[in-house]
Amino acid sequence: MIEAIERQGGVVPIRFGQGSCIVAESEGHVIGMVYAVPPVDWLGTFPSDRAAALAPRILQIELLAVDPDHRETGIGQRLLEAVEELVRKQRGYLAIGKVQAGAFATMRFYRRRGYSIAGRGEPIVFGTGRGPLGISDVDDGYHLFAKAVQPGTKLSRDPQNNCIFLTTAQHSLDRGGVEVKGTPRPTLSSSRVG
Repeated sequence: MIEAIERQGGVVPIRFGQGSCIVAESEGHVIGMVYAVPPVDWLGTFPSDRAAALAPRILQIELLAVDPDHRETGIGQRLLEAVEELVRKQRGYLAIGKVQAGAFATMRFYRRRGYSIAGRGEPIVFGTGRGPLGISDVDDGYHLFAKAVQPGTKLSRDPQNNCIFLTTAQHSLDRGGVEVKGTPRPTLSSSRVG
């Protein structure tokens, strides 16, 4: 498997961009891996030009796995940091993923690394040049988690609107860094990640 990943340079072409597979090796053996992609199901709800503009701004962690013999050694954290760096290099803002409801140890793992865990049905909302957008789970037994990765961005829980809101200093997610004048807290309607 490692050879196939290396042949592609860790990149897998997919709809709306590419998936990235990053592996951790020790003595020639894979001891951990993370696979991250644009949130394809969510992006598929938009016209193709808008989906293409949003795709590099958000990466969804589809899989993060560390060999049991190498857990608690920092491998998982380093793999997450590699995904976050990839998002930053793409001028993106969010690393997101899903964690099974009730998987409290996994939720703690992500929280300790700066991720916010959304409540059931609680969307993650961000501003765009065309107004606010939200990503939420599809009530499938999982919770979304997310981290703002660019300097000057942060996620904050907004209890009035029952959402987690991305605050950016100057940028709009679908305009590639074009300055916008403030993003008001939205009244929500959101698309769902499947």
